[in-house]
Amino acid sequence: MLFKIAWRNLWRNKRRTFITMASVFFAVLMAIFLRSIQEGVYDQMIDNSVRYYRGYVQVHQNGYWDEQFIDNTFEDSPELQQTLENEKEVRVVTPRLESPMMVSTGSNSRFSLMVGIDPAKEDQITRLKGRIVEGEYLEEGDKAIVVGVGLAEKMKLALGDTLILLGQGYHGQQSYDQYPIKGMVKFGSPELNKRMVYLPVKEAQYLLASPDRLSAYAMDVSSRRVSGKVVEQLESKLDSGTYEVMDWQEMDAELLKFIESDRAGGMVTMFILYILIGFGIFGTALMMISERKYEFGVQIAIGMKKIQLAYILIMEMVFIAVMGVLAGAIVAIPLQYFFHANPIDLGKDMAKVYESFNIEAIIPTSTDPSIIIDQAVFVLIMTLLIMIYPISKLFRIKPIEAMRG
Repeated sequence: MLFKIAWRNLWRNKRRTFITMASVFFAVLMAIFLRSIQEGVYDQMIDNSVRYYRGYVQVHQNGYWDEQFIDNTFEDSPELQQTLENEKEVRVVTPRLESPMMVSTGSNSRFSLMVGIDPAKEDQITRLKGRIVEGEYLEEGDKAIVVGVGLAEKMKLALGDTLILLGQGYHGQQSYDQYPIKGMVKFGSPELNKRMVYLPVKEAQYLLASPDRLSAYAMDVSSRRVSGKVVEQLESKLDSGTYEVMDWQEMDAELLKFIESDRAGGMVTMFILYILIGFGIFGTALMMISERKYEFGVQIAIGMKKIQLAYILIMEMVFIAVMGVLAGAIVAIPLQYFFHANPIDLGKDMAKVYESFNIEAIIPTSTDPSIIIDQAVFVLIMTLLIMIYPISKLFRIKPIEAMRG
């Protein structure tokens, strides 16, 4: 009975109902959109570092991460690779051999990071083939290289140009060879664009006089949230004296700290937003009580208990809050996906500022459904808590005074 009364009361004054619903709607929409932007930027930063390059989990020789030299590499082991591939949450395992190298055209030299890769498996982790903007992707057996577009621009390189690679090989041997540029790759990270040079892993091993040696096995996992679990499982299976297993959070500890500190600052902003939203909802709820004082006075006078009126008001606000939350979520979802597929471009002026943080000057949105759920639930709870004061005013109503106006 009270349920039906509450529902009918909403539509006796449609204007009041829609005003209250609109305040909840805009609260949810704004909260979801702002959180989506914030988390979208974090996802972009992680992708720039993790998915574009490191992978979510890596296995190295013990001590390699602290001293990343060619002499700290380990011997390629099919058994080890099979153990990694057998992990339930591991999708792809790819071998890598990395070494800092000088690249030169004869008159122009720059520092770079040479990465020997398995072209097919690397593409499954970093989508490297899809990032080729000029030329072609590497194939196994190629005696050629792919370079970052930033490096090519700095050194004024073109497809087919020969680039000399010079560095130190295994056990101090001098490494030197020259390779034609087969393709150019563009990352979301300006820093990677300026220093990355790729060639097939077998050719990299030959160049560094380190046959069958690798600096790492990089892995893609089903979700970055399970990377810690994968590390724990692999550590229990591998010899800790020989190998070290690290996830992206450990390899990119500085990035993680930056995100956590920035997220804390973002929560302050969201708290201020919630205060503003709360006052808006509070005002409409208070208006709903004040405008119906005469109605409440009559109902109390004819015998309805105040507790019953309170239940009716709470149900009315629940209906309004739920409809407002659902409407806000429904409108927010396409906005999330649109700006995820079409990030906001901040322009060339902001690109230089963002480049200092090693990210692109774009603002994407996250499509994580938990954002919608969290914000919708929070605004719903906040709306119900705000009703405490208006409901308390209901219990102080005196029928005769209320009917006198």
